[in-house]
Amino acid sequence: MIDKTGFWNERSNWTYDSAHQTNAILTTLSKHGWVKQTGRRLRYGHFEITTAGTEKVAELVAERMEAARQIAAAESSPETKAKAEAIYRRFGLHAL
Repeated sequence: MIDKTGFWNERSNWTYDSAHQTNAILTTLSKHGWVKQTGRRLRYGHFEITTAGTEKVAELVAERMEAARQIAAAESSPETKAKAEAIYRRFGLHAL
């Protein structure tokens, strides 16, 4: 598992499959230029988010926020509004 500092934590209880999936995700993100590897080996590497990665995260957050607004506007049911508000709360925002 990659800890808060971005280093691989060998003491984690992840299975090999989880570790393999994490490496695959980091490799894909790296190919898109969203993260860069600063270590020698993938498994023990240190990754940093790039400017392009930061912009992509902002874009994805904006898409989620817009989806929440559309849900709230299109549907007036309490259940649907609750789902939209949950998305807002996840990003630290309040009421629609």
